[in-house]
Amino acid sequence: MAGTPFEEWAEEVKKGYRYDPAGAEALLDEAGYPRGADGIRFKAHLVWFDQQDLSHIELLAATYYREIGVDIEIEPVPGPELTPRRKARDWDMMMGIMADTGSWPPWNAMAQYKTGATGNFANVNDPAYDAMLAAAEKVSTEEEQLLLVKELNMYAIERHWGVFAGTVIPWTSVIQPWVKGYNGELKLASREFEYTIAARLWIDSELKKAMGH
Repeated sequence: MAGTPFEEWAEEVKKGYRYDPAGAEALLDEAGYPRGADGIRFKAHLVWFDQQDLSHIELLAATYYREIGVDIEIEPVPGPELTPRRKARDWDMMMGIMADTGSWPPWNAMAQYKTGATGNFANVNDPAYDAMLAAAEKVSTEEEQLLLVKELNMYAIERHWGVFAGTVIPWTSVIQPWVKGYNGELKLASREFEYTIAARLWIDSELKKAMGH
């Protein structure tokens, strides 16, 4: 297990992740963002990948943020435009995905906070974190790696580098039994790309026919 259950977090860290509108209002007041006559403290711009369901993000923006006086404008952005926007850091708030698909090395999910990484939407620049990540990449056993990833995960959680929007539905691979040479893997050539190499697959025609296809 590469994470620490919420029940085991330090109490001070738990406070930052509990639903506490009154506490959030107090922090915004203290930071110098009072509510205006219209009830709005400030407006923020949220960039989101347009090929994903926005309903839960719109709900969060319309309730959680506006409940504490923050007006969120959501801008769906097509995939080809998203990478240049990421590199230019052209946003107030930015959508990101960190999901355990089962195909990534565990430290890869934490690499989004590496200095200069494309997925580093929070623009984190933390030499200590970078050093911990580099150490996790070099260990020789999965057990050692998971321990270091657990430390990385809690280190990031304690610093509130991201706002997490909920559980991501796991990816599922479905394949017909007569397709041979495929074992459910997503990455056959490089961890930078996710695709199946069709030339490595073949069809068992007899099995397909026997199954009524």
